[in-house]
Amino acid sequence: MRQIGQKIWNWKETIAVVVVIFYMSIVRVPSDVQQFFFPHFDKFVHFVCYLALSFVFMYNFGRVTSKTIFISLFFSIIYGGIIELIQQYFLLLRTGDLYDFLSDIIGAIIGVIIFLLIEKVFIKKHTNKN
Repeated sequence: MRQIGQKIWNWKETIAVVVVIFYMSIVRVPSDVQQFFFPHFDKFVHFVCYLALSFVFMYNFGRVTSKTIFISLFFSIIYGGIIELIQQYFLLLRTGDLYDFLSDIIGAIIGVIIFLLIEKVFIKKHTNKN
């Protein structure tokens, strides 16, 4: 039982982002807030949320392999799709949106790319110092 708790704790960042995204996805957002900063601001929020999700996924894996990249992208994209389906079919005050889902996908891909770039620069700097 202690090992399960430790494994969950090791993934706390990813779990936190998943919970925040879920909460933000089920709460009703007034339409004037959705366009508060600029038109389609909600698409930007989707992009940032799924960028963060795939980034922390990669971070929590601790190493980069084709498998960790695939899992990070797969889970992030599937989660975004499931959230949109929940909004469409189970929530009265929210609706699923294909453009939201596309923003989720693009954010997830960019999150992995940013992680890979940061890791490459970070590892390169530390490798050159040794």
